[in-house]
Amino acid sequence: MNEDLIALYADESVPDDAVVLGGSDDPNGSRRRKRHLISTYYDSGKTGRGANILKFWLMPFVCIVAFGFPFDAVGTLVSTLSQFVAPAFFILSGFFVLGTDRDARLEKLKRAIRRSGRFFLLMFAVYFAINIVLNIIEGVNWIPEIFRVRVAFNFFVLNLWPFSIGQNIWFIESLFFAYILLFLMDKLKILRFYKLLLIPLIAFMLVSGEFAGLFNFHILDYAFIPGNTVTRAMPYLLIGMLIREKADRILDRGVWVYLLFIVGGLGLAHLEMSLLYNAGVLYYSGHMIGYGLTAAGLCCLALAFPDGEKTFTSVHGRNYARRIYFLCHMVAYGLLFAASAIGTGAAEIVSSVLGIATYVVCLILSFLIGLIRFRRYDDPGEDNRFMDEIREAM
Repeated sequence: MNEDLIALYADESVPDDAVVLGGSDDPNGSRRRKRHLISTYYDSGKTGRGANILKFWLMPFVCIVAFGFPFDAVGTLVSTLSQFVAPAFFILSGFFVLGTDRDARLEKLKRAIRRSGRFFLLMFAVYFAINIVLNIIEGVNWIPEIFRVRVAFNFFVLNLWPFSIGQNIWFIESLFFAYILLFLMDKLKILRFYKLLLIPLIAFMLVSGEFAGLFNFHILDYAFIPGNTVTRAMPYLLIGMLIREKADRILDRGVWVYLLFIVGGLGLAHLEMSLLYNAGVLYYSGHMIGYGLTAAGLCCLALAFPDGEKTFTSVHGRNYARRIYFLCHMVAYGLLFAASAIGTGAAEIVSSVLGIATYVVCLILSFLIGLIRFRRYDDPGEDNRFMDEIREAM
């Protein structure tokens, strides 16, 4: 973090106790001032440049998870280990929405419900229309299938998209439903016991997911439960809330601690899968404990640097993440369709690099959309004006 930010609260704006503890003779003074700074920054409702940068650089992994990575065995390993991305986005969402002040938290949850609800409905309408048009062109009778009770249960409860294009809609759907549940819980004053709620949520996530084969999980003919509102969104949103509660302590840990979580989490995920596979009980690899550790390490590392250098990704990272998330499945299908029209060889080449190709095309389209929307590169954005205003006042 910049030195001018470390010294930002060296005057009367620092609470009295912080001045005493963080005086010139106190070797921990700069750390305490940084702790006060980061707590004040996030309590003001800002997201920070570090989080924007992380959101931007998570998007290649989103495409890799959905569409694969080249080089056969290595590609399979990379795409599998990249599944920490969904927990990371949920943690960031929980950190920024589920603050410590209940009144402010309820207002943020209302806004989050409206935003995620609009985005979910938009994605639903667009991808539903795309799939219906394609089914009609291909002569598929989709009407009887879509109105089956099991399909409705899969969509509304398990957040499983019933069509071939748009499988990533589960994320925004589960986030939308989780916000509604959290709002109701907060209204009923249940959310104050969120740490107790985390225990059964994490236990169910593990038993019904990566350890489903180990515990012989078979409920309603499901061998495992994939990521949805209960098994992914709720637990990681609450983990984000826990990190937010300890926001003033984020900088008490060195960068090496977060790097240890990141690397160690990936190693643990690989070890988990290897042990479960060798035991013949690897039913589901969409989530591992190691993914959660990696996601937590990445998020804490990003949140520890809210006022990084003003770069393209730190200013526009979250906007690009939204656009790439929205576009990626239709872009991937378009690439496959175009390659198939060229020939079998082209289709095989595109399929082998589909994850990377989809990300590159989505990135270009996102840039063009940004130009159409007249976004200025040097505009710090609403979330980053806080620090600039303080500097001007100083």
